[in-house]
Amino acid sequence: MAGIAAEAGLLPETIWNHPQNTHLRSRRSSMYALLDDSDEIYVPDPVPRQESVPVDRRTVFRRKGIPDILRLRMSDWQGKPRQGLKYLLEAGSTVRNGKTNEQGLIELSVPPGVRKGKLTLRNEWGESEEYELRLSHLDPGNVADGAQQRLLNLGFDCGDEYGFVGAKTHAALLKFQQANGLAQTGEPDSATLEALESLHHA
Repeated sequence: MAGIAAEAGLLPETIWNHPQNTHLRSRRSSMYALLDDSDEIYVPDPVPRQESVPVDRRTVFRRKGIPDILRLRMSDWQGKPRQGLKYLLEAGSTVRNGKTNEQGLIELSVPPGVRKGKLTLRNEWGESEEYELRLSHLDPGNVADGAQQRLLNLGFDCGDEYGFVGAKTHAALLKFQQANGLAQTGEPDSATLEALESLHHA
């Protein structure tokens, strides 16, 4: 949505909250996780705005909505934050280095529409870890592949299954449910999907 809004000269919220996108909002919990082949978005025309300013001094106008924020949280296999680790994060033309904070969090301002990134992390043993980031590729959490993407990002591997719930996805769901005090059904039920979305966006 951020890329669409930037091209249209609008804020993402302006598009998302438009009355003609009510049906879309009823199907999707986040404007940042949509399906390319089935979600239709109405993009309104920008509304011109007039401002009165003095001619004898400088006036500054600030554009809203630029840039977007990329947030990554690094956790170990037990779900504990990986804090104080040096990193180099690249997204488009934007580069940042630093250390993960107490929550294992990394934040970077990026231009809307960036699709790829790379994270290089110096781990607890002084070794280098590299992660290729696919930005703007996360599907909605209430479809199979969206749930699988979130499970994988949270450390619950679904193997080679994608877009369907097979034995490996059932096993990953059971482990996720057990780790988070949920009813262990092995199914992507509403409570599990809600927990997946909540933990993934934390």
